[in-house]
Amino acid sequence: MVNVRALHTTDGTVVDLAEIDCFKAWQVPPPPEESNQHPLILSNDPFFRLRGNMHEDWIEKYSQRILAVDFFIPTSGYSNMSPTGNMYMDHSLRPQQLDFLMSFFENWEALNCTLVISFCDESPALTSVLETIYSLMAIYEIPHKNIKFAGHNFAGQEVINNFAKENGEVPLTYIVAWWMIGHLDTTYLERIVERLYNIDSNGHHLETYNMLPVEITPKSNTFIFLNRRETDNRISLLYLLWKKGVKHVDSIISAFPPLRHFGLSSAVPGDRIHYTSVFFQSVLKELIPWIADGHTDEDTHNFKEEMKLGKSLPGDHPFIGDIESTFVPQSNDAYVWLTCETVSELTEKNIFFTEKVLKPMMYGQALVVFAQPGFIRAFKALGFHTLCEEYGIDESYDNEYDNAKRIDMIADEIIKVGAVPLLKMHEITLTLENKIRENKLRMWLMLSNISDKNSFTTRQSDSISTRIHTDLPAQSTDEALRMYKDFYDMNIVGYK
Repeated sequence: MVNVRALHTTDGTVVDLAEIDCFKAWQVPPPPEESNQHPLILSNDPFFRLRGNMHEDWIEKYSQRILAVDFFIPTSGYSNMSPTGNMYMDHSLRPQQLDFLMSFFENWEALNCTLVISFCDESPALTSVLETIYSLMAIYEIPHKNIKFAGHNFAGQEVINNFAKENGEVPLTYIVAWWMIGHLDTTYLERIVERLYNIDSNGHHLETYNMLPVEITPKSNTFIFLNRRETDNRISLLYLLWKKGVKHVDSIISAFPPLRHFGLSSAVPGDRIHYTSVFFQSVLKELIPWIADGHTDEDTHNFKEEMKLGKSLPGDHPFIGDIESTFVPQSNDAYVWLTCETVSELTEKNIFFTEKVLKPMMYGQALVVFAQPGFIRAFKALGFHTLCEEYGIDESYDNEYDNAKRIDMIADEIIKVGAVPLLKMHEITLTLENKIRENKLRMWLMLSNISDKNSFTTRQSDSISTRIHTDLPAQSTDEALRMYKDFYDMNIVGYK
């Protein structure tokens, strides 16, 4: 059982959460029965350390004691494995996380804090978490003002408001804390801007920035579609593309290379023994039932062979599991980036932009994504350019609420753009220099080592801190998007 007054941590120490402050970093080791060894519970000290928050200043500025706790929630990046080798996901709290919350609330008076429950790495289905939290709050009589959520979902407050209204509850506060740069190749990002260091007349250190010219070179492929971890939506989109003749399009396609779970040295699950006709029919019927019904054993064989299911691409890592996910194989040599976002698997509204849609912004590519309706509109609200219109890709799929119709529309657009000669694609790209540069600059501005007082992370940190400690009006989804767009100060960087 978990005891927050005597909490065993991964470094071998035992801490009392009633005695430590928000700057103390700690992690709880996962239970031995967990196949994935990523900690399920850890302190969210980056909230306070991210930019400019010194311990003494924080204590002086904010009198209320805060504890921000990260929960790593099972999502597509943290899969359960069935005995037959199938992966499946759930978004509920794990038993260890429930034990932690019960111990936390049992010791509420001694802890004397505002608890910020945040979500590490992923953005879960909030509804199942809310059901648990509200029930525990009622049992232990926890004041609503002392429980807040934080996470990557720009629509998080909207989900909480709807849940509270339907269940006669007081809405809890959701703070948007979105930052996915840690899942990207930051070495590449650093290289797109030149840093200059000077000392002014008062001896103060000055750092200035100039963005280097954008390099636009011919590509060898129309699109790239990296399917790292296996999910039903990725299988369905890949299968649909295969049926529509994608093998005739110059492309880079990764189809579920060997996977290992965080902290484990061996590949899991090895051979894909579950790739049978029955398996494909059961997966495909959810999104493309008109194709699933006609699936044959011959289709199973040809799909596996032609799409190289379960194999690593030449030049890629032999397995995918942790830092390998930041890597893009074959030099990202394509004009269009196609991806499936995690949130497309969820029924409740979730606007979470992962590295899967940020990578093409960093590399100057067009973005086509199977996510939720309105996802593209929301992403553009941050100031990014998807570049699809310029390449003749119709984005009306973003307005389609029927998942089957939307995924079919996306597949059609990919096949259509695949018929455009690569030379023509390059000619179009040459006209997009300004938009490509702006996308790259927005990505660079999210780095955490920019010293300018108006940097993205400084503004974000100040906003998060304010919302933790005050009772500001809850933000709508559109308000949260506008706020984050304002975090980008494009004037920090000059141009060479």
